[in-house]
Amino acid sequence: MSEGDARAVPPAEEQPPMVADGQQADLDKRARSKSKERRRSRSRDRKERRRSRSRDRRRSRDKDRRRRSRSRDRGSRRSRSRDRRRRSRSRSRGDPGYGYQGRVGRGRDIDPTINFHDPFAALRSANQATDPTEIARQMQEQQLRARQLVLQQQAASAVAAASKTQREVYVGNLTAGLVTADMLKQLFNSTMAAAFPDMAKPGYDPVVNVSVHTEGRYAFVELRTADMASASLQLNGQVQLLGATLSIGRPSGYVDPGKAAAAATVAAEALAKFQAESQALRRQNGQLTDEQMKDEETNYIQIEGMITADVLADDQEYADVLADIHEECSKHGTVLRVVVPRPPVPADAAALMGTGSYGRAYVQFLDLEGSKQARAAIHGRMFAGSTVQAVFMQPQEFMDAIAPPPAPLPDLAAALPGAVPGVLGVPVVPGVLGVPMMPAVVPAEDSAVPPVV
Repeated sequence: MSEGDARAVPPAEEQPPMVADGQQADLDKRARSKSKERRRSRSRDRKERRRSRSRDRRRSRDKDRRRRSRSRDRGSRRSRSRDRRRRSRSRSRGDPGYGYQGRVGRGRDIDPTINFHDPFAALRSANQATDPTEIARQMQEQQLRARQLVLQQQAASAVAAASKTQREVYVGNLTAGLVTADMLKQLFNSTMAAAFPDMAKPGYDPVVNVSVHTEGRYAFVELRTADMASASLQLNGQVQLLGATLSIGRPSGYVDPGKAAAAATVAAEALAKFQAESQALRRQNGQLTDEQMKDEETNYIQIEGMITADVLADDQEYADVLADIHEECSKHGTVLRVVVPRPPVPADAAALMGTGSYGRAYVQFLDLEGSKQARAAIHGRMFAGSTVQAVFMQPQEFMDAIAPPPAPLPDLAAALPGAVPGVLGVPVVPGVLGVPMMPAVVPAEDSAVPPVV
């Protein structure tokens, strides 16, 4: 061995011991296991420290909650104690019969409303009448108001039945899903404008409303007047729309015009009579004076300046004026009836103008609001060169004004030739019906039979 090789090889005591491969693997495994244990230990330590800190925080929060809860309990107890002291002092100083007095015991069967006193009882008792006469009067007024409401509803229903059903027609055999309300409205507007050229005015369409069924197989057309509805019946089977021939007729709810008008008149008369009786009862009870009654606004108005002798003498002009007044007043409310007194002999209208109710129109409305608006709109207007005057009327005045004049009594003496006036103006005709005149039989003074007259 050379000197260099001797220097490169360390001595035997300085060289590391030789380790087999299996022993080295065991050593590495043990080293890794120790490292895992150390990591687990450190992780457990961290978890323990976190749990400890969390427990500390929870304990601190619980202490704070308990401290705040005790503080609130003490505050609420102090507040309840102050309230009890205040109520006690209030009951000792104030009215013991006012307000809530508290429970008198702890039993569960005690009604909590026993000691409750209504603070508004005094106000209610002030509005309640104690006089038997006043109580009877209040009950009577309530009954009258209820009765008037029923009569108004009946009158409104009768007027609606007499008006709408007369102006409505049924249109069937429509093409489902294709015919619209605008199509029907245009069709009837053009047809009625040609049939009634005098009524064709801007903004005054003959068709008022069209209601098409959801399936579109039929519809109801409401026209402006009953005459238009009657004339439209002539189109039944004569008009085609989208290739289908229309079927036009009266709706199922149609009421005969005469019957409908009679029902509406009866309902309006019943309402007017009831209102006249109610007003007389108010006067009797001292609730209405004559001066107040003159200035009272009612459902009845009197119109002057629209009726002339020519109107009363001519049937067509008379019907036109009635329709005009009804239409104008209907713009402001529900009109129950329009009455224009007319002489039994229209030719005598010129001689009777200005006497009685001739030359005036009388309108009855369903409610007061309609009559007030109509009176404000009509009064002072010009009609055929005359100023129209509209004033309110009392129910009894309205009934007296529209009542027909009594028929003159026949002159029997002039009707029977050769009649001789008898006692009390009764004619005595000898031998009437072949019965001869018999002399009066005067019984003797001592007769027990009474005389025959």
